[in-house]
Amino acid sequence: MRPHVLILIALSSLSIAAPAFAQEEGEVRTVHVSMAGLDLASPEGAAMALSRIRDAASTVCGDRPDPHGLETRAYDRCIKQAVDGAVSRLGRPLVTRAASTGPAPVVLAAR
Repeated sequence: MRPHVLILIALSSLSIAAPAFAQEEGEVRTVHVSMAGLDLASPEGAAMALSRIRDAASTVCGDRPDPHGLETRAYDRCIKQAVDGAVSRLGRPLVTRAASTGPAPVVLAAR
């Protein structure tokens, strides 16, 4: 199945819609992502917005398949299209820059 991503922006929220890659073709899931309370002109606000967008993409694309399975590519493509589309529609330079640098690093321990 080839995923299609639809993104809608309304005031302080962003809606991400994409077919769940493992569901029936044509089924679309939509998640509203609130941008309320975020300063999208600050690096911190942009990072939080991108985190919310990525979480929503994971929701609309469904559960991550077995990494050795054939559906992994479709899932990864769904995530990429959902995130790229949402970031593009949001149109905030710092969010776009944060998205182009790849996933945020995971901090395992702090001192």
